[in-house]
Amino acid sequence: MYSKRANNSICCLLLIQFIFLICTASGQGKKTIVADALTKKTLADASVHWVQNKKLVHTTKTNQEGAFQILIAEAFDQLQVSYIGYQNYFIQYNGNQTNFPDTIFLQQYVQSKSNVTVTVKKPLLSMTAGKITMNISESGMAVGNSAWETLQIAPGVNATEEGSVTLNSKSVTIYIDGRPSYLTGDQLKTLLSNMPASTIDKIELISNPSAKYQANGAAIINIKTNKLKNYGTNGSFTTILGTSRYFRTTNSLDLNYRKNKVNLYGGLNFSKNRTYFKYSNIRILNTFTQTIYAKEPRTEWTRNYNEGIKLGMDLDLSKKTTIGFLVHTTMGKKEKNGLSHSTISLQQNSYDSIIHTNTENHSSTLSPSINIFFKTTFDSTDKELLLNADFFQYTQQWEENITAGFKNASGTSIRTDELRRNHSPTILQLFSATADYSQSIKKWKLESGIKTTMVNTDNNIQWESLSQTGWQNDTLRTNYFIYKEYTQAAYAGLYRTVKKFDLESMIRVEQTNVKGNSITLRQHFNKQYHNWFPSLSMQYNINPKNQLSLSYRKSINRPYYNYVNPFKIFKSQYNYFEGNPDLDPSFTHSIELSHSYQYALFTTISYNYTDQYSASFARQDTNTKILTYFPSNYKYAKTAQCNITFSKQLTPKHFINTNLTTSYFKAAYPGIIPKKNTTSITTSFYYAYSVKKQGLKLEVYTFVGLPYHDGFYYQGLNSFCNIAANKEILKKRATLRMNCTNVFGVNNLAARTEIGDVYLSNRIFRDSRTINLNFTYKFGNKNIRQTKNRRSSISSETNRVGG
Repeated sequence: MYSKRANNSICCLLLIQFIFLICTASGQGKKTIVADALTKKTLADASVHWVQNKKLVHTTKTNQEGAFQILIAEAFDQLQVSYIGYQNYFIQYNGNQTNFPDTIFLQQYVQSKSNVTVTVKKPLLSMTAGKITMNISESGMAVGNSAWETLQIAPGVNATEEGSVTLNSKSVTIYIDGRPSYLTGDQLKTLLSNMPASTIDKIELISNPSAKYQANGAAIINIKTNKLKNYGTNGSFTTILGTSRYFRTTNSLDLNYRKNKVNLYGGLNFSKNRTYFKYSNIRILNTFTQTIYAKEPRTEWTRNYNEGIKLGMDLDLSKKTTIGFLVHTTMGKKEKNGLSHSTISLQQNSYDSIIHTNTENHSSTLSPSINIFFKTTFDSTDKELLLNADFFQYTQQWEENITAGFKNASGTSIRTDELRRNHSPTILQLFSATADYSQSIKKWKLESGIKTTMVNTDNNIQWESLSQTGWQNDTLRTNYFIYKEYTQAAYAGLYRTVKKFDLESMIRVEQTNVKGNSITLRQHFNKQYHNWFPSLSMQYNINPKNQLSLSYRKSINRPYYNYVNPFKIFKSQYNYFEGNPDLDPSFTHSIELSHSYQYALFTTISYNYTDQYSASFARQDTNTKILTYFPSNYKYAKTAQCNITFSKQLTPKHFINTNLTTSYFKAAYPGIIPKKNTTSITTSFYYAYSVKKQGLKLEVYTFVGLPYHDGFYYQGLNSFCNIAANKEILKKRATLRMNCTNVFGVNNLAARTEIGDVYLSNRIFRDSRTINLNFTYKFGNKNIRQTKNRRSSISSETNRVGG
C-alpha cells in the first residue's frame, strides 16, 4: 500500500520536474564566478543586481561555488555585484554577451590614512530557497554569547535545558561547517556552549532539506564558522563556572595552525556537573468494581564527567585537490542515584503498603569517530567530486544495583528485601561511504551522489537476583539482542535561477535491509524495503524587500534501534518498556510556504502528513498493576504550523528578536479514541542593549509555552526567563560573561497521558536555575583560514542511538 502511494507521488513530482525543464529550456545565459581578487577564493552568497534605467529589475545571490547565471535575455543596462567587506563591481551591458568576464574579482576595502574604514552590514536574517540564514558575524549578538545561546533565539528553534533541539517542531541534526556533530542531549549542549558565537559566520536553518541530504525526517541546522585568510597559529580557551543546587564546570581548548598547504587543528574539552531531578506521578486504574491509585514519586541525583579530544588535518595537494582526516573521541562517566516510593491503594491520599526502591547506576561510554575525505575540482569553474568515508562506534558499560524494600503504612518490613543487579554492555558500530559529484550543464547545476551505510548493534542486558544460594541469573529480565541494518542510496537533482525564480528539483532512492536477532527469545525477523524521496523548492524574489519560497519534501523516520528489540526491559517495580519488532518506518510529506519582508519579518506556514507515524504508547495490567510502555504505529498523523519571527536592530544600541509559533496535531491510532486536540502556542522574546565603546552588552530572553492537548498527551505551562551581561576585556581578545538561567525558577512541567484505560499524571521538577560565569580568551593570529568544509554521511544513523 505504501509503495503504491510512493510511486504515485514520485510520478507526479517527476512530471512537475519535467515541466520545469520544458518551461526553462529556451532561456539563454552565461555562468560567471565571483571571487576574491587577492586569494582567488570564490565568494558564496554575493549579491547580484540587474538594473534598467537606474531601477532594480532582478536580484539573486551566488551559490556555494560563487557562481551565478547572467540573464542575457533580460532587459537591463547595468549589472552590479556586491559582497560584505568588498568594493562594489559594475558592468555596463551594451547587448554584447562577450562583454561579461568568466570571473569577476572583487577588491577588499582598505583602511584609509585617516583610519576610516568603509563597512557594510548584512541583515541578521535572510532567506534563500529552502533555508533561513542568520548572519551572526554581522550582528551584535556574537559578543559574549555561545553558539548554544545564539541558537536559542533562532526563528522556529526550541533548544531545551536537556539539550533537545527542534526546528519548526521537527527533530534536528546539528552540522558544523557542513559536518554533523554526532552528539545529542547533554553532550551536544556542552559542545555548543563551549563554542563562542564570535567564531560563527552564519547559521543556516533548513526546515525542509532537499533529497540531497539524508532521507530521514530531521531538519538541519548548519553552523558555519568564520573563514579567515592568513597563515599562522591561533586558538581559544573557554572556561565556565556555574552553580545551581550543585557546582558545575566546563572547559575547552581549541587550536588551529596553517602553513603553506597544511592545516592542522584540534581541541580538548572537559565538563563536570551534578544535577538534581524530581518527579511524581499518579496513575489511576479503573476496573469494573473499583478505582485503584498507584503513585511513584522519584528523586534522582546524577554526576556527569565528559571529556573530548579531536585532531584533524587538511592537505592541499594542489589548487584543485584537497585530502584530509578528522579523529574525534568523546568519553563519559555517569553516576546516578535514585530513590522512589511506590504505593497502590483504593484511596488517593492513603496506602496500606509501600515499596522503597534505591537505585545505584554507574556507566562509562567511549565514542570514537573517524572521517576521511577527498575533494577535487576538475576545472576552474564547477566540476567537483567529494569522497567521504566515516566510522563511528559507541560503547557503553552499564552497572546497576537495585534494592527494593517492602513495608506497611507504619514502616514495618512485611517481606524480605529484593536485591537485583544489571550488567549491560552495549556496542554500536556505523560505517558509511559517499561520493558526491556536481557540475553545470548549460543553464543548470547538476548535483548527484551515492551512499552506502552499515549499522551493527549488540545489546547484552544481564540481570541477576540475590537468593539464599547467591547471585542467580534473572531469566525474566536478561536479554541479548543483535540488530543489523544495511542501506544503499543514490540522489540526483538540478538547480537553476530563471529571472526572479530560484528552482531546485531532486530525487533520492534508498534500499534498506534489516535483520533482528533476539538470542534470548530465539526470535528472528527480516525486513526489506525501498523507497523514493523527491523534493522540490522554488523561491520567487519579488523585489529586494520581499521573497516568497515554496518547498515540498518526502522523508522517512526509521525506528530507534532499541525500539525493535522484542524483549520487555525492566525500568522500575511497576514500569517496563517493551520493544516492537513489527514497528514500521514512517513516511512524511511536508509542504512549507515562507515569506520574508525587509529582512526583518519572516512568516512560515507548513503542513505535514505522515503515514505510519510512530510514537510510544502505554498499557496496564489490572492484575499485576504493571504499566508497560511500547512503540507502535498510528494510522496517520497530521500537523499544521505557523511560525512568525520579527528580528531587527532598532538602533545601534537596541536589538529585538521575537517569535510566535502555533501548531495543531491530529493523529489516528487503531482502536483508541483520542481526547479533543488543542492548538500548541509558544512565544519568545529576546532583547539586547549594547554599548560598543565600553564593550558591554545586557540581554534578556523569555520563553512561554501555553498548555495544549494532542489527543493522547497533555502538556502543561512551560516558561522561563534568562538574563545575561557581557564585557569585552584585554583589548577585546577576551570576553567575560555572567548569566542566570530560569531566573524565577518556574521551569517545572506538568504532563498527563490518557490512552485507552491508562490515566497517568506527571509533574517534573528540574534543577534549572543556574548562575554561570564564562571566560573566553582568543590568542594568536586572528586571521587564519578555517578548515575545509565537509559533510559526513552518518548523521541520521547516529541520531537513532537514543530512544
